[in-house]
Amino acid sequence: MSDLDKGRGQDRKDDKPDVDLANGPAGTGAPGQGDAKNDDKGGKDDKPKPKPKIVIYVNDHRYEVDEKAMTGAEVKALDKVPAEYQLFIEERGDDRQVRDDEDVKLRKEMKFYTLPPATFG
Repeated sequence: MSDLDKGRGQDRKDDKPDVDLANGPAGTGAPGQGDAKNDDKGGKDDKPKPKPKIVIYVNDHRYEVDEKAMTGAEVKALDKVPAEYQLFIEERGDDRQVRDDEDVKLRKEMKFYTLPPATFG
């Protein structure tokens, strides 16, 4: 046997399989283990990507929500605000009151605040 044959792993006494250093043991079919077509380099992921969260503020408390819209009652519930309180959105100019059953399309950094019910007398 020539020195060249010994370098290729032929007629070695240890009988270890040849290993492709780039892909691992040949023919295993496992990703990254010798079959390039099964390598996990295609960018496909079995897990769904998490939805980006929208940051809103209620009474200066920061919340990250998954929803794109919430009712006024749901916004108040985030901050554990009593149901009888009134909810407002801070907007340019005059702030706007939000009814409990009103859907609000959420935008990032949206700011809400609440006020207790008014008492006149």
